[in-house]
Amino acid sequence: MKKIIVSFLLLVILCGCSGGEITPYLRGIAFRGEMTYYNESYSFLGNLSKEGELSLKMTAPDSLAEMVFTLNGEGTVAEYKGITYRPVEGSMPFAPVIDRFYGSLSEIMQSGETADKTGVLKHSGENSCTLKVAPSGLPQSLEVDGDGFFIDFYNIKIIEE
Repeated sequence: MKKIIVSFLLLVILCGCSGGEITPYLRGIAFRGEMTYYNESYSFLGNLSKEGELSLKMTAPDSLAEMVFTLNGEGTVAEYKGITYRPVEGSMPFAPVIDRFYGSLSEIMQSGETADKTGVLKHSGENSCTLKVAPSGLPQSLEVDGDGFFIDFYNIKIIEE
């Protein structure tokens, strides 16, 4: 009986000491993403380096499969079958969507914001969005406000660098 009471008290203490906030784990991860942009669906393999560079290799639809987008503080680079292209703003219809995704993640990483105890982080800024994270801090979904843009994260792995 003492063990049960001690275990219960330990559980209450551990739960009570938690601040109820979850720090998003967004750097140094690899993942699979399913993205919806209005009525269109896209799939990709993603990698977010510890330095904050985002790389996305498109897997669907077939028209974008094998295209790789790399984003960092200097802009977007698209690569397809050895051809590299740096889109000029507005010249590539899909690039602004990827830029908003990267912008949202970058702003959250730089702000140091935390999610509430339910794993929801509502970010307001140039790229207002809602990020949902697991108790571990790994991302589950991202919705960019007002853009019809939603991403689900799957198979997330921490990258050893």
